[in-house]
Amino acid sequence: MRNIVFGIVLVTRRIFTCCFLCCLAGVSLLCALFATINPLVYGLPLLQSVVYDAQPPAYNQQPAASAPRAITGPASSITHNSATLSGTVNANGLETKVWFQYRVINGLSLNTFSTQNVIGTSDTTVNTRVIRLLPGTTYYYRLIAQNEAGISYGDELMLTTIHIKPYITTDITPPVGSISINKEAYYTNSSVITLNLSASDDIGIMGYYLSTNPIVPSALAPGWISVPPYAAYTEKFTEDVPFTLSDGDGHITVYVWYKDAAGNVSDKSSDSIMLDTTPPSITIISPTTNSTYSTTSDTVVISGSASDSISGVNSVIWNIDKEGGVTENKTVDWTTSDIPLSSGNNMITIKVMDGAGNIEKHMITVTSYPDNIPTVVTGPATNITTNLATLHGVVNTKGLSTTAWFQYGTASGSYSSKSSVQSIEGRTDDTLINIRISGLKAGKTYYYRIVAQNSAGTVYGSEMLCNTASPKGKIYGHVVSFARGKPVAFARVRLKGTYAKRKPFRTIVTDENGFFRFKDLDADRYSISVTKKGFVSTTQMVELKEGVKKKIDFPLRVR
Repeated sequence: MRNIVFGIVLVTRRIFTCCFLCCLAGVSLLCALFATINPLVYGLPLLQSVVYDAQPPAYNQQPAASAPRAITGPASSITHNSATLSGTVNANGLETKVWFQYRVINGLSLNTFSTQNVIGTSDTTVNTRVIRLLPGTTYYYRLIAQNEAGISYGDELMLTTIHIKPYITTDITPPVGSISINKEAYYTNSSVITLNLSASDDIGIMGYYLSTNPIVPSALAPGWISVPPYAAYTEKFTEDVPFTLSDGDGHITVYVWYKDAAGNVSDKSSDSIMLDTTPPSITIISPTTNSTYSTTSDTVVISGSASDSISGVNSVIWNIDKEGGVTENKTVDWTTSDIPLSSGNNMITIKVMDGAGNIEKHMITVTSYPDNIPTVVTGPATNITTNLATLHGVVNTKGLSTTAWFQYGTASGSYSSKSSVQSIEGRTDDTLINIRISGLKAGKTYYYRIVAQNSAGTVYGSEMLCNTASPKGKIYGHVVSFARGKPVAFARVRLKGTYAKRKPFRTIVTDENGFFRFKDLDADRYSISVTKKGFVSTTQMVELKEGVKKKIDFPLRVR
């Protein structure tokens, strides 16, 4: 009997033990499932902002063997709205990205704007500055490191920004600031400048006031400019801001005052700059004041002056367009060295720059002739009639006495006639040649060229052509009575061409003898109509050839 009871007790204990173990396993499974679906853990995707609670170190994801190791370090340089976060990372030989995550209690998690890259197998110290924090607020932060092997999270630490309100009400110390224009430049040629502002204050800079007037503004005066949100409440404020000058050229001073969070206004700071938007002036005095110059030399020396009444002349530069160019610097009264010239035209540019960077240019064309043979240019023909024309050209004697004339003829390249000869004194500038020729035939094409000759040789210009006017025709006659053959005076005679694009149209009246005449007519087919009161009108067609005189009579019948 004792054995039976003992057996029942043993079986009952084993059944109870199995049930207890099964319950315990179920609870563990539920806990594991809850931990898997809980969205508030640190193991969420990178850069996602969520609410999270501090977790014990054992809860962090366990990185792979070569994943980075992240250790969150203490915060430093804590101000009203910023702090420096630090930590240590071991990249375990793989390129690793590192950043910080921070939040307020039960607030959204934020990532630092920039990431850092770490590589190697030793511990590397990293740090970053976070801004735009709230004054007097506790933040939680941690270091995160990620490479291709995995991601690691450092322990969460905390920091508290400085509470500034107690200081604002008791602060009586104004900010200390400074200003420079265009990084301490002395001249500018633009009315839009850059002000380099800098100021410091124990409780933070809140605004600044800019003016070209030295009168001190009150803390409540209109015109104060608030500092950007990211710079508010910072002990050190720096900013580059644009500013437009509106007083015209001259010496201009810009003043700045700074204001802190307690309303204290700093002493004025100022900087000055010379505004010069007017280009300098430049004058060429030698070898000529004109824009062109001719010489038989293979070099030229140019001199002149340059001036600027505001910022002064900084440099004079000249450059020649041939043979690589020559560039040198001079100031105010300047003279070039020997500038080498090529045969023909040489464009030389003189450029002057003032202290503000304004530039003015002056160009001169220097024509160089390597010897004294004259140069010529055949010009156009003008005042052309049926038998006359005026021929034009240009001659440069190269300093020697020279004669010039024109050759012409009715065949290209063959000049059977010669104009009168014109004498030119020796000089180095161009001379205009104008010669009237006569004895030409009407309606012909003539080819001509200028010729110049001096002791150094003879030179011929290029060939040009002109066309003489065509010869004119004439139509004349009488208007008579058909029955008696007597002249009909004061009859109206109208002529109209039919071939020409612009058809000529003329009307005349017969004289007391019934005579009429149309002269200076081009070759055409003309319609001529005659009308007279009491007579029947009549019309005749007349074919007129070039230069022909044609007589035609009109007998009129009485109505």
